[in-house]
Amino acid sequence: MPPRTRKSRRTQDEKIKLLDAVCRARCDQTSSKALVDYLAAEQDFEVVEEFIQIFDPSLIPTGPLPLHDQEGAQSPVVKRAEAVVDTLHKAGIFFKALVAAPVSETSTEYRNECLERFAPHWYGVTRWISYSFLHASKLSDHIGLVHACTSLLIGLTASAGGVRTALNEEFGIMSCTIDTLFILLAQVNKPTGKYINIPPSLADCCALVELLTVQFNSEGGREAIHTRLLAVSKTVRRAVLASLVERPEQLVDSAQGMGLIGAAKSLTYHMRSIVKIGTDIDLWDEIVGQGVIEKCASALSKLVEMAHEKQLTDDSFWRAITEAVYHFIAGVLGFADDPAASLASMIKDGFFLCIIRCMHHSEKTQTHGFWLPPRRVIPYIRVRKVFEALQESGHFELFRQRGDDLPEWVEENCRGYETAYQDSYGVYVNWRNVPVIMCSNLNHVTSRVNDEASCGKPKTCGGCRSVIYCSKECQEEDWNELHLKECRALRRRLPRHESIRVTSRSFQEKRDQLAYIQYFMSMKPRDYVVPVARKRPGKPWDEGSPCWYLDLASPPRSSQEPAKKELDMVDFTNADTEWQPRILHCIDGTQGEPEKSVIVEAVFPLDSFARYNIFAKMKIYTQDGKTGMVQVVSSVFRAQ
Repeated sequence: MPPRTRKSRRTQDEKIKLLDAVCRARCDQTSSKALVDYLAAEQDFEVVEEFIQIFDPSLIPTGPLPLHDQEGAQSPVVKRAEAVVDTLHKAGIFFKALVAAPVSETSTEYRNECLERFAPHWYGVTRWISYSFLHASKLSDHIGLVHACTSLLIGLTASAGGVRTALNEEFGIMSCTIDTLFILLAQVNKPTGKYINIPPSLADCCALVELLTVQFNSEGGREAIHTRLLAVSKTVRRAVLASLVERPEQLVDSAQGMGLIGAAKSLTYHMRSIVKIGTDIDLWDEIVGQGVIEKCASALSKLVEMAHEKQLTDDSFWRAITEAVYHFIAGVLGFADDPAASLASMIKDGFFLCIIRCMHHSEKTQTHGFWLPPRRVIPYIRVRKVFEALQESGHFELFRQRGDDLPEWVEENCRGYETAYQDSYGVYVNWRNVPVIMCSNLNHVTSRVNDEASCGKPKTCGGCRSVIYCSKECQEEDWNELHLKECRALRRRLPRHESIRVTSRSFQEKRDQLAYIQYFMSMKPRDYVVPVARKRPGKPWDEGSPCWYLDLASPPRSSQEPAKKELDMVDFTNADTEWQPRILHCIDGTQGEPEKSVIVEAVFPLDSFARYNIFAKMKIYTQDGKTGMVQVVSSVFRAQ
């Protein structure tokens, strides 16, 4: 045998041996380094050229594959298709090894050259992948095909250095890559009826979920996914998103097979992807309609309880699941139309217990930021539906028994939760019989202020539905004086004011907010309320009107001074809009009687983008020369 032929044979044998080692070791760093170092030293690109030759799209059959039986298996068409599937396995291992190998100048140059050679042929490869999945039932290993293609996409779109290179980005933003990702996500194991997940080992995450996160971690990849999802048919989009919505529960159900740690890591990646989906409002609405909030909350709670029952103490599990819970809550608070309603529903289903289990495993260093309970939830505990859900669940008592071994910044958040809960208990339980007057008429009869029951059924304007009256008399009086002009302006800008429209549900919410204002002004003015100057339109700041400012929309800076802002002046000109004449009229009516009435501007959470701004004129009642009850006389609700 000629020397060149013997060397070529030795090189081929060495490549096969190294590739086999990589496959057995699941592309670990050591075996991947050995393969890449050898091929880079030899400047051997034959393996890539062999892939390209086998993936020739001109060889894709024009018709369906024969049935998967003994006779069909001998068909040349089936043999070629099986050969392509086998090559997809090898290509997946090869390119994933290029990512797993330690970064060096030599390995980077070799990897880039391989990607550059493969890139022009990638579209043809994806055509083979599509054909293979179209006829997966007639091939020998459907699940193995999903594994192979997932590894291949990770190898092409992920970077060994952690940040995607220009070549990775080029592969990642191709529509054919995104379509292939969608195909992989939607694959179902027919015998079980479950989506196919990829558990490489007991402690690793599902590779398919990891692939999705790799795409979302890149701005270009994220934009490509959003664009493609919105471009495909409604049926395809619904199917792809359903695979994301249903997968968390299936990952947990398979935890016995893939391990609790692997399931927790998979959920961490998956929750990151769910949050990235939420950055597009149309896609978020679609997955919410499919039940993503309920199903993700259920999956996280179930996995945490499984670990608790097994008395699992592994830090890697608790770090992963804590981060997953953190991302999920951030997504709900950031994108839900009604975060309070979503939180209340989750708490009723036991999600607060999930937070309690995890908060003892929050990061020990504050800089990481993945610690529970999240501070952003605190303002919503002051919403009736969230408070009542906590009461009904009974888990808040367990929360109070959390012990004294938490990091200080975690304990500080816990104290914030307790303070908000106690405030809500004061408003909704202790003060539930304290009257709250809800009447937009500035000339509301003050003698009736202590008798809410006598106000009768509340009324609203049928045109704009943005004002509330205690009686027909007040409605008629206010119409003639102010609301005739307001109503016309409000109806012209109705979409802007949709969130403040009076409904049976929103009436209760508005009453609760006024009750909170009364409670704080009467019980805790020094702890929560800041004296400020309210700017008057067209006037300098030093001519502003004295006002009290109460911010219950922001999480507290510390447990000692909840929601307190260091403010001297506030400007609500942009929020006042059509309400400005009413508000100025009300302010002018309080001038000269600071001991009898005050003006309050309060802010409550609406959603992640908007706030309720509530202007209230309040009457001060004194007893034995001391300030006692402070009660709302008139109020204006705005959203900003």
